[in-house]
Amino acid sequence: MFVVSVLGCTDTDIDVETSQPRFDGVIEQVENGEANNLHSLLVWQDGERAFELYRQAPAKMG
Repeated sequence: MFVVSVLGCTDTDIDVETSQPRFDGVIEQVENGEANNLHSLLVWQDGERAFELYRQAPAKMG
């Protein structure tokens, strides 16, 4: 008999600290699970923080 049990791996918490409309597509992809290995993303432009996203969830291989 072979049993695999995965517990507590479905919760995803996405925090967007700083954003601009041009990053809406990135946020949508993360929310839709299309960036499963992304845990944080910071974008700086001209010395200013343009985008800051943090994702709390288990990573998926592949």
